[in-house]
Amino acid sequence: VLDVGAVRVGHVDPTGKSPLEYLQQLASTEGGPLFIDGDGRLVMHSRDRAVTPTAAVLSTTADAVGSDLLITTDLTGMCNDLTVSRPGGASDRVVDTSSVALYGLYGDKVDVVTATDEGLHDIASWRVALGSTPRRRIPTVTLDVLTDITHASAIRALEVGSRVTVTGLPGQAPAATLDLVVQGYSEKITAEAWDVVCNTTLYLPIVPLILDDVTYGVLDSINALIY
Repeated sequence: VLDVGAVRVGHVDPTGKSPLEYLQQLASTEGGPLFIDGDGRLVMHSRDRAVTPTAAVLSTTADAVGSDLLITTDLTGMCNDLTVSRPGGASDRVVDTSSVALYGLYGDKVDVVTATDEGLHDIASWRVALGSTPRRRIPTVTLDVLTDITHASAIRALEVGSRVTVTGLPGQAPAATLDLVVQGYSEKITAEAWDVVCNTTLYLPIVPLILDDVTYGVLDSINALIY
């Protein structure tokens, strides 16, 4: 189940690569996840899905999730120095000097298979923009499929990329409602319980800039130029 991506890829030499390595390189170029869904199908999402505002698949309350809910801010996913290269082509490096001065150097290298060199700077700039500062995240959200009758069917339908909102959070939380994206999950089924433990991150309310649109045509913290 492969989305049509937003980027045009060039020739990819599969020599020496496993099928997974080959497909992961394509997914990395597109900027979308590659995974096996609950039906055992190979799925690759286009990057458009991450910036398209859609309704949450599941909306639940804080008292319906497990007690392991933890809001943390750390350096997971930090990147303020990124080099993007294309086999047989150019390389482009983007550094956020302000972030380096504040948090230290967090470097990375990415190989992509774009058809031309033109998009390398855009890829590097976008990923550094998203990773140059620590972000709040919720590492795990445990959902009860067995006894939470209200949400059981929605929980079973969750997949990578699904949206989950948790409402009614206590006062010490950063907001009364958290909007999350599922990045992975595991299921634990016993005689007494059926839990789905989701690995999540905060949903980023970023909307592609649409020229001449009253709402989405303003370049600000919400509407962004997306590579």
